[in-house]
Amino acid sequence: MVISATVFSGSVTNVGTIGPGGISVIGSTVLSGGIVDFGGTISGGITIDNHSKIVASPFAINVRDTAVVVAKTSTFGGVISNAGIISAVNTGIAVGSVAAFGNASAASGIRNAGLISAFNGLSIFKVSTFSGGISNSGTISGAEKGITVTGVTNFSGGISNGGRIAASTGILFGRFPFSRSGSVAISKFSGGIRNGGTIAAEDTGIIVAAFAQGTNNSDTITTFGGGVSNSGTIAAGIFGIVIEAVATPGASASMSHFSGGIGNSGKIVATGSSGVEVVGVVTVTGGLKNPALSLLAATPSKYLGTPLLQAASPILVSYRRRTAPVF
Repeated sequence: MVISATVFSGSVTNVGTIGPGGISVIGSTVLSGGIVDFGGTISGGITIDNHSKIVASPFAINVRDTAVVVAKTSTFGGVISNAGIISAVNTGIAVGSVAAFGNASAASGIRNAGLISAFNGLSIFKVSTFSGGISNSGTISGAEKGITVTGVTNFSGGISNGGRIAASTGILFGRFPFSRSGSVAISKFSGGIRNGGTIAAEDTGIIVAAFAQGTNNSDTITTFGGGVSNSGTIAAGIFGIVIEAVATPGASASMSHFSGGIGNSGKIVATGSSGVEVVGVVTVTGGLKNPALSLLAATPSKYLGTPLLQAASPILVSYRRRTAPVF
């Protein structure tokens, strides 16, 4: 399906099957709507070129003012790629309740090289297998979160930012903090989180979190691979990078294995608290690498309730018991 050189109001909605050509928006403006794959199948992805614009106005159809939506489908093939302008009151790009998104090829995952302006930039939730990763080389401006990945059982391809993210929280991987019931199990995350651009966050730059609240509820991250690294700039009002497993009384949260370490060869400025904080993670391998301050944590490192490394701002790694998340 090709939308070319046109301006129209409304939404492009798929509930059937679209083949390898996918959906392409070329030199067009979509007003008062968006692109919606709701229970359908697309094998060729969704592409928005650098001469196009999508504006999702409040409550366009039933997807609550989100510009690009992939939801309630068994498979989605290809990549969601934006080089244009996406503007939405709620979420720029949302993927939820999908069994399998993408594949191992380079032409998979989610790519933004344009501008996304929304309350939440990119939101991925309740996906069994997500392949291809997420990358931003453009600008994501969100009042709440820039990139959010929650409740994904297996995630591969990593998350990278080489552009600019401006939001309350820059990048969040884990569980949505206001989920009060049920259990969530995240088996594997691979590819790490990389920032080589700029993250300007009112609260926290990057968070990897297992968080549970409510009696008998649980959140588990079994393996997080690839580590977290910054070679750009993270400017945060409270925390720079946080890796944590936190539960309220009666609930349980765990992160069994975090590998790849935490690296900083750029600049982290966290004015309200610590630059790097690790809380409640059972085993961490790869250590803390921060050449700018000549600090190197032991590797492998096991957090047993005492501070591993404590240094002058902006880098602090500690173990603290906490019953509320930082996000």
